[in-house]
Amino acid sequence: MSIARARELAVLSLLAAHPAHGYEIAKAVSTGPLALLGLSRAAVYSILDRFRTRDWVQEHPEPGGAYPDRTVLSLTDAARRALDDEIAALGSQSLPLTVPLIAVTLCLDSGARLPPGALDRLIADRTRTLAAWSRDQAHAASASQRLARKVAEAELSVLEELRAEVEP
Repeated sequence: MSIARARELAVLSLLAAHPAHGYEIAKAVSTGPLALLGLSRAAVYSILDRFRTRDWVQEHPEPGGAYPDRTVLSLTDAARRALDDEIAALGSQSLPLTVPLIAVTLCLDSGARLPPGALDRLIADRTRTLAAWSRDQAHAASASQRLARKVAEAELSVLEELRAEVEP
């Protein structure tokens, strides 16, 4: 999964949780853990434009009262199928550490169910990566290696917690 697909997955998941307008989505992804996706307001609007082109969103005008009217977006059936397909694909692909797992956790937060074994695959990938890095003594003391190792360890810990919650 590319970072672009992870970002689209995050926006799809937000809209799957509840209809929203573009500014609301941009605000949601710029604060808290979703900020890890690095989505600017312009990037959110670009994603929403792609969704419009694909007929993935329906637009509903909402009176703004004292403020300008807004357009609230909700997912079409085609978008929900695309989201389901993307979630199903998580069971057969690995996510490199360059793709934030926040997109996957957002799917879970929106009520989606991951395919069987998806968390096991992600855990195995992170475990293999950490094992390979532990053998790389040439870079073990570098700041970038230490940071990457800490990120992978944190991801592994959260994935194991999620597996315990989702697959008791």
